[in-house]
Amino acid sequence: MALLLGSLSLAYIAVYSAIEDDSPSMAMVKMAWQAGDKGCVEADFRAVMDDRHFLDQRIEAMKRDGWVLQSGDEIVLTPLGRLWGTVFRKAQLLLRMDEGG
Repeated sequence: MALLLGSLSLAYIAVYSAIEDDSPSMAMVKMAWQAGDKGCVEADFRAVMDDRHFLDQRIEAMKRDGWVLQSGDEIVLTPLGRLWGTVFRKAQLLLRMDEGG
């Protein structure tokens, strides 16, 4: 039962973060959906996709949620951030997911 509840909690957190701030994939899906039947070409995506934009969004969300502190260019995990890092790492190990995916 604990494994089920833990899995559902992690799934909720993952889905919530994808909805809260657009990941690159979600931003592309949203853009293609808005284009309707005419669709998009790769150049359309490249014109609006900026890695820095997505990185900045994620850093701001982690600061807002209390996961990191930033001083200049340095970003460090807070105790809460370390806790979540541990939770996600243990979930990876439990689900036998490799480091990269």
